[in-house]
Amino acid sequence: MDSPIEKWNLVIGNLALKQVQATVVGFLAAVAAIILGWIPEGKYYLSHSILLCSSSVATAFIASLLQGIIMVGVIVVSKKTGINPDNVATPIAASFGDLITLAILAWISQGLYSCLETYYYVSPLVCAFFLALTPIWIIIAAKHPATRTVLHSGCIRGLILDTTVSDPNLFGIVVYTPVIN
Repeated sequence: MDSPIEKWNLVIGNLALKQVQATVVGFLAAVAAIILGWIPEGKYYLSHSILLCSSSVATAFIASLLQGIIMVGVIVVSKKTGINPDNVATPIAASFGDLITLAILAWISQGLYSCLETYYYVSPLVCAFFLALTPIWIIIAAKHPATRTVLHSGCIRGLILDTTVSDPNLFGIVVYTPVIN
């Protein structure tokens, strides 16, 4: 991180990787919520599903990008002032992460909900737009060696964690998850 070019390549690669993860997780969370909402009621509303999906993906994308930029700024300023970034970045991320995400979710979902009747095409376009950006973020993240490794192996680690958490006999291994990742 001493070279400015390497520093910015690392920052851009990590932000791109974060955007890929946020978009995919936002989409999968929306799909899970749609399925879990449909099962007990037995009714399925396409417009509500699209609204939920677009709100989730847009919120995850915007919140992730905003938080990523804030954290990069905090880390760069901390390093320049001689403060250990670990002592500053973690509390800031923990404090503002949920707050920023919930505020953005409320703002986006309210806006998309108000468009639901008159401008029914807005929600699908928002969802499609953010999902269409995913391949671009993948290409950007794949250009840096450190983020390329995480991009390729992150899915496998997630599957290992999912298997470990769901098996009560292996629950003790969850403690080692940060080391595995």
